Amino acid sequence: MKSNQWIVLIVFCLSIVITSCYMPIDGCLDPEATNYSIVGDRDCDDCCVYPTIKLSVFHQNGDTTLFLDDTLVNNLGQEYSIVKYAYFLSDFKMTTVDGQSYEVEDSIQLNDANGTLFVKDDVIRVRRDGFSYIFGTVIFDGEVSELSFKLGLLEVLDENRFTSEVSSHPLTNDPDSLFRDVEGNYVFQRIQIAQGIEFKDTVIYDVVGQGAVQDIIVPVSYISERGKDKTIIIEARYNIWFEDVDFINMSKEDIETEIAHKSGSMFFPRE
Repeated sequence: MKSNQWIVLIVFCLSIVITSCYMPIDGCLDPEATNYSIVGDRDCDDCCVYPTIKLSVFHQNGDTTLFLDDTLVNNLGQEYSIVKYAYFLSDFKMTTVDGQSYEVEDSIQLNDANGTLFVKDDVIRVRRDGFSYIFGTVIFDGEVSELSFKLGLLEVLDENRFTSEVSSHPLTNDPDSLFRDVEGNYVFQRIQIAQGIEFKDTVIYDVVGQGAVQDIIVPVSYISERGKDKTIIIEARYNIWFEDVDFINMSKEDIETEIAHKSGSMFFPRE
């Protein structure tokens, strides 16, 4: 047999051996996923992980960092300190420079008079001890120019009616829950302050009801890239809650109404 024929035969045999030994590589083959595999040649079973969007909130007193129990002074010259607070943000939308809007793709199952329904699940509960909050899975590319959300909850979420028990969710009944068992709905904003002589008067203000929900729009500048997690940074200036509140002459209900009204203008882009 001629030498070149031997070479062909050897190469043919080697190719058979190599092919028979090759093990396909499982991996996520969706380029929209954060774990997209460039070496995978067989799609894995439900292993793809999709980008989440994170909201980072800077807690502010005007242009400085807010620390709990700091002494604050409002526009009327009245002193007070914020002891504790918590509030819901929900219904997030990202709008790009070309006018396209994107929302999270996660959903939660709730009980309904006709059975069950799926509702967009993008609720976060903001507190002073938290800074970054993941509010859902978002898949899109583009330059974001605007972030919009609600301070409060959609009416469909303003009840505790999960179809099945959900752990570690902002709406669950953990010790810091804002759910009111008697009324059967949620507190959208809860602020505890100390006021009066030597800050001995402690009052908790609760903002409730669909009429108190605020629609917030914050201009942002952010590039969302394919297959990558996203972070948007804003700041909340909590002195705005009480800047025109008269603690001496206003009733608790009037102050809660003022908080609801003012909270619509306390969010800003982070410079």
